Amino acid sequence: MSISQGDPVLHHVMFDVDGTLVESFKFDEECYIDAVSEALGHKLDSDWSKYPHISDAGILDHHLAQRGQLHTREDAHTKVKAAFIANIKGHLSSSSAKQVNGAAEFITHLRKQPNVSLSIATGGWGKLRD
Repeated sequence: MSISQGDPVLHHVMFDVDGTLVESFKFDEECYIDAVSEALGHKLDSDWSKYPHISDAGILDHHLAQRGQLHTREDAHTKVKAAFIANIKGHLSSSSAKQVNGAAEFITHLRKQPNVSLSIATGGWGKLRD
């Protein structure tokens, strides 16, 4: 959606991907936990309430800090991110992600509204291009 130069944006609506637009929480969680295990050989505690920053990077940082391994942060992030992306691609190649009922219609409706801007956020890692 484009807004004309003279039209001020009166409303900005931001959507989270997981659980709001796409039913991906379960497979996303499994792919992430598996990525940490594959890349680092660590079992990750999946009680997300224990983590102060609920994002892929924040969870991994907290996990590394708890293990006294923050000195390996850059290498750990690189390895876990690569494994996570591979796991997500693998999952999506055999099973498509389902949209949350009504999400596409609601986005379409909002895009037609004047003075509304939209964005999509996620706490997950992503890779735009190979």
